[in-house]
Amino acid sequence: RRQRQMCIRDRYTFGYPGVEVTDLTTSFVDGLAFCALLHNFFPEEIGDFRALKSKTREDKINNLALAFSVAENHGITPLMDPEDLVDHGKPDQKCMATYLSSFPKVLTDADAKHKGGIMTKEEHYALQKKKEQEFMEQYRRSKEGGGELATRFKQKKIVLDESTPDEEPLEEPT
Repeated sequence: RRQRQMCIRDRYTFGYPGVEVTDLTTSFVDGLAFCALLHNFFPEEIGDFRALKSKTREDKINNLALAFSVAENHGITPLMDPEDLVDHGKPDQKCMATYLSSFPKVLTDADAKHKGGIMTKEEHYALQKKKEQEFMEQYRRSKEGGGELATRFKQKKIVLDESTPDEEPLEEPT
């Protein structure tokens, strides 16, 4: 399950400059991972991701405040204070897991809105399956060419079962 969580986070944050999700604590302290995750679904609310900085304490607090505000606008209540998060440097893993567990429903709804309306379960399942297939293809190309995605997975000792990528779908229509 942890491998699958890391895979999903990498899928939504991969390619964003300065973002490398390696855990549920320090990877999120500068706010860039939260902003990258949300930028996938609400780019107009996050704005120009490349303009975000994370060098100073204020940069980090601003990134977190932006991400928490966007998330809150979509029904995700912040469980942490940006200043406390930056000052402590390593948030509680359970608190982070609880906060991040609120994201899937909101992001699924956002997928539907970006598609132009409410999706049926079948449409949602097809979209999720397509996203997984696109990610697996990107991973295969990276693996063949020694690219960044395959290298990151190798460093984290994550192994994807390429023969059966649809073995455990995110949500199956009923």
